[in-house]
Amino acid sequence: MSKVSITLDPITKRFSQVELEEKVCYICSGKDHVDDHHYDLCHGKISDETVPLCRRCHSTIHMYRGIHMFEDNLLDKAIEVWNKTQLLLKRPTITRGQIVRSKYWLKKHGIKHVGLTIAGTIPAFRTVLPHGEPLCGWAWISEHLNDLKDYVPRIEVAGPGISFTKDIKSKKELREVGLILKGLKKRRNGRKVIILDPITKRFGYGAK
Repeated sequence: MSKVSITLDPITKRFSQVELEEKVCYICSGKDHVDDHHYDLCHGKISDETVPLCRRCHSTIHMYRGIHMFEDNLLDKAIEVWNKTQLLLKRPTITRGQIVRSKYWLKKHGIKHVGLTIAGTIPAFRTVLPHGEPLCGWAWISEHLNDLKDYVPRIEVAGPGISFTKDIKSKKELREVGLILKGLKKRRNGRKVIILDPITKRFGYGAK
């Protein structure tokens, strides 16, 4: 049923009704509670260009990392809306391949969460993007985002009677190595602790 607006003519003192144009959400095609979303996220201070979005899609777009919450069949349109915002704010655009689903989303959809691997595709330690404008600029972030994609941190400990090398491929392995390093602390001619040589970048014993 289409919506109708009833107004009173101040001159003729007669009521008239005008059939309002029904708004449709650009992302999900819903027709309930559709509002105008400002692409600039600043209520039109930067640009007055808007797009009709239902309350659910509107609130999701405004969420921090909200794009990853959209269903697969709505994701392309959500990314299109978000990229217009990115262009207005002079930030790099995103693609579907850059969307990382949260553990909550995976659990909600019954998808088993796969731990981070280093098999040439996903870094062992996830990159956390800044919440605001980075000092180096978004262009630099976009260019260097995958610099550590195939990087595997290696910890080496060298000392009298000690030779230890370990490639860190997960946070679990990092915790295990931390326990090993604590166990290597010994007292020899005073207190000895493991230190990192700033030149060789290798761990070894040093006096504290």
